[in-house]
Parts: sequence; structure tokens; C-alpha cells
Amino acid sequence: MLEDGEQAGKQVRAGPSAFNLRRDLHDLWLMVSESLISLDVLEQAAHAKHDREFESSIRQIRERNSRQRTWLRTRLRQAAPQTLVVPS
Repeated sequence: MLEDGEQAGKQVRAGPSAFNLRRDLHDLWLMVSESLISLDVLEQAAHAKHDREFESSIRQIRERNSRQRTWLRTRLRQAAPQTLVVPS
């Protein structure tokens, strides 16, 4: 059974604060960026093996991940002012 604040070995941040949202979006952006680097390596391997089907699958995944990264960056830009500017 999972403890409070844990989900499958990962800490879940409590509270709907804007700072937590920005931090979560940033974490997701980093994960997507890492996956794109991994896809570069896999694409090179598929190319070396002349596996066209695998290359095609990698291209589709890359397109999806690129869209996700673009969306996350947009959301980060929207959330940043709310987390960095202190109301007076």
C-alpha cells in the first residue's frame, strides 16, 4: 500500500499552488527532452540495422514528444509570471 504523498515510488507534490505547477511542468519538460535524446540513439541503431519499420515508429514517437515538449514550454511560459511575481 502506498503512503500519503507517494505514487509508485515517486513523490506527489501536495497543493494546487502555482509554484508546484510550474515545477511539475518543468519536470515533465525535462523528461520529454530526455526521451527525445534517447530516440536519437534508437534512430541511429534502427538506421544501422536497416530496420525501416522501427525508424518509422521512432519518427512517430518523436513527433508526438516534440508536440508535448512544445505544449509544456507554452504552459511554463504562462505559469512563470504567476510564480515569480509577488503581488504587492
